[in-house]
Amino acid sequence: MAAVTGWLAIWTEGAGGKRPFFTQLLLIILINGIVLYNAIIHHPLIGYDAHDHIAYLLTMSEGHFPTPLGILPDGDPRKVHREDGLPIRIEESWYDLLRDESSEFFSPPLPYALPALLLRLNWLTIWHTLRFGLLLNVLLSLGSTLTLVALTRQLYPQRPWLPAATLALFGMMPVYYKTFAFIRGEPYVFFFGLLITLLVVRQQQVQTSSARQSVMLGVLLGLGILSRQWVFFFFPVVGAGYLLLWWGQLERGCGWRGYLLPVLWHGVLTAVIAILVGGWFYLYLYNTYGSITTFNREPDEAFGLTNQPLDFYFGSGEGLLFTDPVRPNFSNHLLPKFYSEMWGDHESYFLVMGWNGIKEKYSPGFMLLKKMKKPQLPEGFVTNRGEMGAFLGWVNRLALLPTAVYFAGVVWATAVNLRWLRRKLPTPTPAELFPWLAVVISVAGYLWFLIQYPNPERGDTIKATYLLHIFPFVALLTAVWLTQLPHRRLVWLLWTALAIIAILISPTFFTHYPV
Repeated sequence: MAAVTGWLAIWTEGAGGKRPFFTQLLLIILINGIVLYNAIIHHPLIGYDAHDHIAYLLTMSEGHFPTPLGILPDGDPRKVHREDGLPIRIEESWYDLLRDESSEFFSPPLPYALPALLLRLNWLTIWHTLRFGLLLNVLLSLGSTLTLVALTRQLYPQRPWLPAATLALFGMMPVYYKTFAFIRGEPYVFFFGLLITLLVVRQQQVQTSSARQSVMLGVLLGLGILSRQWVFFFFPVVGAGYLLLWWGQLERGCGWRGYLLPVLWHGVLTAVIAILVGGWFYLYLYNTYGSITTFNREPDEAFGLTNQPLDFYFGSGEGLLFTDPVRPNFSNHLLPKFYSEMWGDHESYFLVMGWNGIKEKYSPGFMLLKKMKKPQLPEGFVTNRGEMGAFLGWVNRLALLPTAVYFAGVVWATAVNLRWLRRKLPTPTPAELFPWLAVVISVAGYLWFLIQYPNPERGDTIKATYLLHIFPFVALLTAVWLTQLPHRRLVWLLWTALAIIAILISPTFFTHYPV
């Protein structure tokens, strides 16, 4: 009891008082309570490429990585079961269809490692292993929200209400709850990205580095790239941190020794540790498939904007963005689909649902799409596709305001950092620099990926989930921008409108695929 009281006292003092602290605590409980609800309720075999992620986990439990899943012939039982639907209760023998081959063969193993180990030790059944995998996401979510609070306090210790504002802006994004209801790597990327940024910020604020900090950064980067390739976007953020340390020491006249210690030695140490921790998997990819960037489809021969059709860049949603933002509509329109995935469920794995009451099977995603294309729905089959499509169109209209506010926050941060760069990097570094860098580098890298690996027919790589790790930084930058506005009545009006919108769109936070 004394330990709990002491912890509360420390966090209350760090929060700037009891009211900011308990507001932060309430938001953390609310956000993670929703994540916990979905982890308990959501069917673990429903999600983006869920079959393949589960196949990866099951294959790892046998002591090896999966091989690529080829094109399945029509009579293959694996194809039949993928198109027939998913029962609520699954027999153990059913999972034999998922072993050894996976289209996620290129994905790093960390998100599957602990569940696979427990399964190999026979401590859990397959079903309970999958449930455990979802519960791990709850711990990642809790750690992420606490880290976000710590990062905000580190950057702005004199603004006690800023962490709560950041949590509130971030907590109204449906894509967060959807992604954390799936077994995949992005929740790990989200967690490690926040930790990496926090360490870089702390290092920058004390204007020095140490071997201990460098090792910690290397370990986090290594674990991150063992979670999903998106963490490579944080390497330039870490590199920028070391570069600015060097610059600051030069300004103080530290000379070559000042360069050698913080940049050459500690920077190289971080890189070496990251390679030792996470590089072995990419060596495996190179030895097995001939490339460390292997993927489940071939890239275009050369990078060029013409790899994608014009509607990828300029498509506006075929007039359906605010009426029916669900697949197969505007599947390869970048901004409309990304927006609909961020605020809704364009791909139909969380809110848009199909259910056969006779067979007692769900039909998510492509399964639902195939059934909807038939002249007549199967007997006993029901779906919320029509009403949910209309509801998500309404959500997209409501989300215009928060999206505009987020965009304004990022534009403001961009202006602040570009102004700082034009002044030839004087100290001190803007507090917004590293969260802003994480956003800009990630968006640029993701756009390269979309253009280099096009799929105009389906646009299946356009997912807000893939950039989930930038959204807490977007929320932070937006919260800071709102505190800069001189018109307090306007700010309170915006907050009131955002709170009302969050309540109205809150049904999108909860899964429609219960077990």
